Amino acid sequence: MESKEIKARVIIEVVGSPKAHVEETLNKLIETIKSDSELVIEKKEVFEAVEVPELKLFSAFVEADIKFVNIEKLIGFCFDYTPTSIEVIEPMTFMLDARFLNCMLNDVVTKLHKYTMLIRNLDAEYAVLKKGLDTKK
Repeated sequence: MESKEIKARVIIEVVGSPKAHVEETLNKLIETIKSDSELVIEKKEVFEAVEVPELKLFSAFVEADIKFVNIEKLIGFCFDYTPTSIEVIEPMTFMLDARFLNCMLNDVVTKLHKYTMLIRNLDAEYAVLKKGLDTKK
């Protein structure tokens, strides 16, 4: 795998309540990203939290152009920060070897399995709680 710097535009959203907590959390997230020596935020725009009425929650986001030292760091960033959107700006092409691609795909599959198990466990807990409530009626 060739090691090239990568520039990408990312959007990271924080949703929650109250509004001040959402904005504070987003600012802490930005500071955490800034503290990583292998990432350079070249440009950023932070958008104020707004209420999402149908959710009764607040949403704030940051749009940033970030320079990553290599593709591994970019992929790690995606796992760690789960951006809402990511657009690679530079370079326009990559050379990947099969070993690297295998590792990345296995990391993705591992994460998917982890989240699937979490959802199944939550679903089972919900069913038990609901059954308990239904028997008290």
